[in-house]
Amino acid sequence: MVSRKVGKAVVRNRVRRRLREGLRQLLRERAVSGLIGTPSFDLLVLVRPSAAEADYQALQTALARALEKALSASGRSAPGRGGSLRARGSGVELRGSLA
Repeated sequence: MVSRKVGKAVVRNRVRRRLREGLRQLLRERAVSGLIGTPSFDLLVLVRPSAAEADYQALQTALARALEKALSASGRSAPGRGGSLRARGSGVELRGSLA
């Protein structure tokens, strides 16, 4: 979710596209390396206003850090085994449920 606090429509859409692609690449890398199988979980990505100034690499790093933190906090090494997750990165917050 990208609220209006992040910026006008152009800025929100840019942040949304960057996060979507960053998460897509992150999940692809994890699947290739065998850390996770086919993704079967729901994630809610909450974006803070500071994400509007962040570049693509910073957003991808924040996503990766938040996902790893959430998985380790839930005691899971990979999604798909039940539980919930919640973690924050710089400008990004992940919330989700693992199926």
